[in-house]
Amino acid sequence: MIVDAGDNSFVLGVVTTALVSNHNTLETGFMAAITIESVLQLLHENGIYPGDNELSVKAFASELTEEEEAKFIKK
Repeated sequence: MIVDAGDNSFVLGVVTTALVSNHNTLETGFMAAITIESVLQLLHENGIYPGDNELSVKAFASELTEEEEAKFIKK
C-alpha cells in the first residue's frame, strides 16, 4: 500500500494473498506495517487517537502543547 502525498509519499504496508501450489492445502496471506512512523503520521494527520494514545501520537508529531507535554512527561 503506497500512500501518495506528493513528495512525502511512503509505503504504509504490504498485503499478500494465499499461495497455493500443486493442489496443496491453502496458506493464508498476511498484512504487515512497514514502519510505525507512517502509521503514527496518518493517525495524527487525521486526528485519530486510539485508546489512551493521543499524547503519544502527538509527541511523535512534535505537536504537544505545553500543558500536554507536562502531562506526557508525568506518565
